[in-house]
Amino acid sequence: MTRQHSVRDIVFVDNSGYPLDALQEVVDRHAHRGKRVELISFRTTGYTQERGRSFGELDILDTALRRSVLLRQSGAFAKVTGRIFVPNADAVFGAVPRHFGVVGTFSHNLTWLDTVLVIFCSRLFRESLLPYALERVNDRTRHHIERVLASAALHAVAEGARWYPFPRQPRLEGIRGLDGRPYSDSRLRAWAMDFFAWGHHRALDVATDSAAPHPMERWSEPRNPSPRGELP
Repeated sequence: MTRQHSVRDIVFVDNSGYPLDALQEVVDRHAHRGKRVELISFRTTGYTQERGRSFGELDILDTALRRSVLLRQSGAFAKVTGRIFVPNADAVFGAVPRHFGVVGTFSHNLTWLDTVLVIFCSRLFRESLLPYALERVNDRTRHHIERVLASAALHAVAEGARWYPFPRQPRLEGIRGLDGRPYSDSRLRAWAMDFFAWGHHRALDVATDSAAPHPMERWSEPRNPSPRGELP
């Protein structure tokens, strides 16, 4: 509320049912900052050990989309794990392409989508990614939230949605929920990822907001056969 300018709307969601009065006091104390904030506390139902923490995380997103007035008004949103702060959020969000389906980091041969910080088109996530993920999530069979959302996103890309890496590598400060360890701050890796993202966005003609067609659209155009019917 005090250190970032690109984020105007904040939706804080907790699935333990814990009262959020103390956080509301923080919101009220900084009301002059002009942020619009919603605090939602509920208790997850339908949880099983098989579905695990991944189902709980998806349930948070599902509840947020159903209950939040701010999210109903938004065309896109960033999902951020609650125990972290992103010091360079203004630089990251300010450089996101105008039209996208998913902005985030894939790994493990495109089978894993990092959900610590990921940005979604609201309509795509609500209508396609979330139902797909909720149906398949199961921690016991290793269908974690990161895997089912990666699969859902790749299906969407195959149908025409657009994925981009982060235009700037997010810097993370905070504690990992799985093991209580702090997130590492590797500047060398961050610079390397920044360079990769710069090259990727240049290739996709988004860095200069060019009117040229997206490369995926060019590649999908049928080739004209050669005069003698041979492969070009």
